[in-house]
Amino acid sequence: MLNLGILNETLKLFNEVEIPSGVLEEIERRRDKVYRELTKAISEGKVRVESVKRRLPRLGLGESLVILLALTKGKIAVLDDKGARRLARELGLEVIGTLSILKK
Repeated sequence: MLNLGILNETLKLFNEVEIPSGVLEEIERRRDKVYRELTKAISEGKVRVESVKRRLPRLGLGESLVILLALTKGKIAVLDDKGARRLARELGLEVIGTLSILKK
């Protein structure tokens, strides 16, 4: 989603946008345009960063943290990874992907 340059449009679709701190850390390593756009949105209060301490086995860090945050907060999980989407649905979460956001 961020790589497609649609962050601002995405923010218009949702009342609240939260990302796990681990996802921000992954993006921060690159220090690219995505990182700059995201940190700007955070500083403007459009995106909140939430601390998530646990991790789910067999998933990447970002996917794992997104699922745990969505479970904790009762939020929609935005995931593109097929295995992560399946697990999130099994856990009772509403899941959408980048393609669904682009369609909206």
